[in-house]
Amino acid sequence: MSLQWYPGHMTKALRELVALMPSQDVVIEVLDGRLPKASSNPVVTELRGSKPVIKVLTKSDLADPEVTRAWVTYLEGEPDVKAFASTTERPEATRKRIAELSRHLADHRGPGKDVRALIAGVPNVHPAGADGRTGSLTAHCAPVSNGPTVVEAPAATWTDWSPEPQL
Repeated sequence: MSLQWYPGHMTKALRELVALMPSQDVVIEVLDGRLPKASSNPVVTELRGSKPVIKVLTKSDLADPEVTRAWVTYLEGEPDVKAFASTTERPEATRKRIAELSRHLADHRGPGKDVRALIAGVPNVHPAGADGRTGSLTAHCAPVSNGPTVVEAPAATWTDWSPEPQL
């Protein structure tokens, strides 16, 4: 008897990531600004290969600003990585920054062409809320608390970050 430690929904999500990754121009990895390395999923790093990535450090308003700046500097030292800190207080700035970085990292697409980006992150970071229709990266998600939360999210959606390029 073989044991499978990955729950079924995680296995399904992994299959979908594997299928979607080749068609994407940019990966947007949503990290918890309080513990960026611990909230990074090594599977996403492995699957993206040399594909450019934007690492969004959410909840940075709950983290030490000096430490957050050090993390952004460290992350941007990795190949093909752009990083920035995000808060829930200025969602329009976050959407604008993601759109700018996506366009810059996918400049091979040329002007007038949509950038294809995949948004990924571990569950407690709530990447599901990172779409252009939300007030913030966490707007569709359960509140941050000391207890467990359940978040229902679609595996793949198309987002229009208007008036910025479509991701």
